[in-house]
Amino acid sequence: MKKVSRLLLSLLAGVCLAGVTGVSFAQEHGPHDDLNVRISQLDTRIDHEMKGGHLSPPEAKHLHDELGTIRADEHHMEGRGGHLSPRDEAQLNHRVDAVEHELDQGQDRDHDRH
Repeated sequence: MKKVSRLLLSLLAGVCLAGVTGVSFAQEHGPHDDLNVRISQLDTRIDHEMKGGHLSPPEAKHLHDELGTIRADEHHMEGRGGHLSPRDEAQLNHRVDAVEHELDQGQDRDHDRH
């Protein structure tokens, strides 16, 4: 019985430690990191679509500029309180969604031409 209790205690300690580590990671690398990842992926996708002839250089520049504005706004919002509020994060994600939608629409227009 003593071995089972020790084993359960060890497992419980491990679970607690993992939970604390996960919370700490989430606080240090919060949702805005997901936003930055999305923006970076869209930047790459825009370049790929332009190189493949699916977006014109002016279309690509417009989308890159919009993502740059979103990044700048994110830094400005973080500067007010050191982090993004849920409202700020939702607003920025909505704008990234709009860029993604615009990119998808550009692909659809290109697909219809071929």
